[in-house]
Parts: sequence; structure tokens; C-alpha cells
Amino acid sequence: MAVTAATPRPARSAEEQDFVQLAVSRLQPGAVLTSPIFDARPGRRQFLLAAGQQLTEAQLETLRTRGVSQVLVSKSDLRNICPDYGATRDAPPAAEPVEAMPVGWKRTPASFCHEMHPASGLPDRATVTRFQESFADSLNATDRSLERMVQGSTVEPREILRVSVQGLHRLLEDIDLYVTQGIQPVDDHYPTRQSVQTAMLASAMGTVMGLSRPELLDLSLGCLLHDAGLLTLPRAIAHPRAEMTLSEKLDYMKHPLFVANLLESQAQVSQGAKMVAVQIHERLDGSGFPKQQRAPLIHPLARIAGVADAYLSMVSPGPVDPGISPHRAIEQILQETRKGLFDPGASRALLHAVSLFPLGSTVRLQDGRVGRVIRSNRENYTRPVIQVVTRTESGQQSELIDLSQRPEVEIASAGPALKTM
Repeated sequence: MAVTAATPRPARSAEEQDFVQLAVSRLQPGAVLTSPIFDARPGRRQFLLAAGQQLTEAQLETLRTRGVSQVLVSKSDLRNICPDYGATRDAPPAAEPVEAMPVGWKRTPASFCHEMHPASGLPDRATVTRFQESFADSLNATDRSLERMVQGSTVEPREILRVSVQGLHRLLEDIDLYVTQGIQPVDDHYPTRQSVQTAMLASAMGTVMGLSRPELLDLSLGCLLHDAGLLTLPRAIAHPRAEMTLSEKLDYMKHPLFVANLLESQAQVSQGAKMVAVQIHERLDGSGFPKQQRAPLIHPLARIAGVADAYLSMVSPGPVDPGISPHRAIEQILQETRKGLFDPGASRALLHAVSLFPLGSTVRLQDGRVGRVIRSNRENYTRPVIQVVTRTESGQQSELIDLSQRPEVEIASAGPALKTM
């Protein structure tokens, strides 16, 4: 029966009166909860987050993934976790931003992902060795190509295209092993290794987005070429760092223009690859470089490459900082995506490719056991496959746990990446 003016509403309990309903999109990452948060869906008054926790992008993304759009929040916490509540509580909630997904998240007959045969379990030693040898070959070939670009002001794409094709072969063989190798922190051989690993990660992201083989080759080739300009800079400023002078920052931000000028007349390099190489450092809100271009002018493939390159830069040690953990880097990418820097489709592809708890990183389960993430479950990116090694009287025992099939097993915290390749 409909409720009318003559029909009194049931009295709310004291507990209900102490809570208000709030959209998940209005929760502020970084706030520390002083009271628990509950699911606001009718008949779903489930406990979601405990008091004392600090809200993170990962937690909010998990809530959205589970279909939670509204939560019950203690009135005493409102100012803490929703700073704009007082000014907007009488207004309708702000509309969610439209997600710009100009490329991908489509499955066409030409999508490269149709060629994949998903691997499972732990890769054998022979496969790991083959991937290591392929990676070393990619580094050497890319090194030679970038040196020729700098010294001879010319591009010979045949060899570097071979690196891209070889990468797609490895990706088809075992995408998780390929991504694990591609997201290792870049601690040496800069900038060549950064370029190769950016190409690897971006190719995996593009694959789960449904790109075709030609699109993936353009994406990979552009990533491999994009940092050639750094080789023309003094070593002291070729690697970005916090204490750069304004003059050094300006010189650093010009390095994509070297590649742009060099590739302008190279007919054998596709337009898509050129745009990736030149625009990989641009950001959708205009805060990138070298031209501070905004979303409409940034090529779709460059948006994917930008997310991959940014993730690697975050986890890799620099001249003055050690880099951040893979899990924290994912959170930061998500946070900056919400601020408008990165394309949401590309950021979601990163999650699908590496999982919320990135491949190769360590996690601690609620029962105290520690495991290593070895496979992503794509769309179910909060529940990867992990390997747990326990000590027994007879030695060590290894167990693979697919968290998507084990709802009773929960991850309590994330740790650093383990150097596995």
C-alpha cells in the first residue's frame, strides 16, 4: 500500500537514526572511519567496513564491483569521509562521471584475445626460461634501435617491430607470466627497460580490451619508441626526480618532441604508433606533456600506454625514492582516474590484466598465511589466484588457491612484489 499523508511511517530505531544514506562516489579516500559502514540496499544491511580502517581507492572499487552504490554512514563520520556533505545534503547527489572508453571493451571477430588459450597453474621452468631469453632479446634489440634513432636520426622499424611481434607470441602463450615479467620494478637499464616493459603491459591491457593484432602492434611499437628522446638528455635529468629545477623539468618535458620530429617523415611507422610515442605522457585533464593536450586530442592507444607507463614509474625506484608497492600503485592509478587524469577504460584494463593485488606481489590472508599472486581472474580482479607455501615436517608444501572459487578465503593485506623473473 502506498504511503500517504494520513499513513504514519514506522518509527526508525535509534541505530537507524544515527546513520544516513550516502553514495559510494561521495566517500573520501584517505579518511579514517570512526564508525562502521553498512550496505544501504533494502534487505542487505550487511557490515562492510570496520571502524578504525582508512578508506582506500581499492576498498571503494571493491564496493562498486560488488554492486554497492549506497552505504549507511554514521552521522558523526560525515564531515570526515564526505567533506562536502554540509553544502550538498539538500541537493540531489552529483551525477557519476561518464566513463570515456573510446577504444576497447568490445569483442569483434578481429580481437586478438580470440587467439588466446588461457594457461593455468604454475608455469614450468622451461617456459620461464624461454620468457627470460625472449625478454633479454627484446632489451638488446630495442637498445640497438633507440641508439640508431639518436645517433643517425633515422628509424629502422623492422627490428623493433620484431620485438612487438615476439611479445604478442609470448602473450598468447601465457598472458599472466608475460604481465608478471612486464610489471617488475624497473631498477636498471633505463630508459630501454622502461620502454620494453611499458609495451608488454600496454599490450596485455589492449588484449583484454578487445584490440586487434594491428592495433596491438601499433600500441607496442609506440611504447618501444617513446623514450628515445631521453637518450639525448644529460644523464642527470634523463630520469625524472622530485628535486629538479624548473629548467631541468622543462628540458625533460620536451623529450617526446624529439621522437615527434624524428617520426614525422617516417612513412613506415603507422600513425597510431606515432601518436602513442608522442602522447604517452599527456593526461586527459591537460596536466601532461609535452603539449598539455586534453582528452579529445589524445589518441585512444596513447591513453592505454599512459596508464601502463605511469604504473611502472610508480613501482620503480627513482634517483631519490624507492617506488611504491604494486597494490598502492593500483590505488593511486584509480584515484587519479577519478580526478580525470587517466581514461577509465584503460585503468579498468590495468585491473583486469594485473588484478587489484598485482601479479607477483605478496598478500597476507586473514588466517595469517602469506601467498604470492600468480594469476589474474580478469573481471573478478579482487579475487586472483595465489600460491601459498607452508612448511611441514617433510619440507615445504605449495597450494594454489583460486580466490574466485573460495569465497571463505579473504585477503587481509597486500605486500611488496617478489622478484620472480
